[in-house]
Amino acid sequence: MHLPGESPIELCDLLTQDGSLIHVKRRAGARELSHLFAQGAVSALALNSLPALRSAAQAEVDRICGNNAYPLFEPGPFDPRSLQVAFVLLDDVKGRTRREALPFFSRLNLRRSAQEIRDRGYRLAYCRIEVGD
Repeated sequence: MHLPGESPIELCDLLTQDGSLIHVKRRAGARELSHLFAQGAVSALALNSLPALRSAAQAEVDRICGNNAYPLFEPGPFDPRSLQVAFVLLDDVKGRTRREALPFFSRLNLRRSAQEIRDRGYRLAYCRIEVGD
């Protein structure tokens, strides 16, 4: 999304019709994973605080799916509880726990971002999907 006078913002990688803003990253280093978690938190903050961004997002949904097919970012009072921020990590899991799979800084950034997202009223999900090399 791009608002006049602002730099572009990527609200999510995937948006579902039931309001899941999905952020996806293939297994990567701490820098890439931290960026993923920050992307989710910044997107949530921007949607909460910028009505123009919500309008632009809804216009894009309407353009792609048809007018009012999926009213996810309705004008008027915004209720973030209707949306979920989801982080999806594509990973060669091999039986590792989340703690073992994420570098230390990434775990800290996930925890911080998750708290910011929940504090803004969004639902939150985290998922690891096993993929081969």
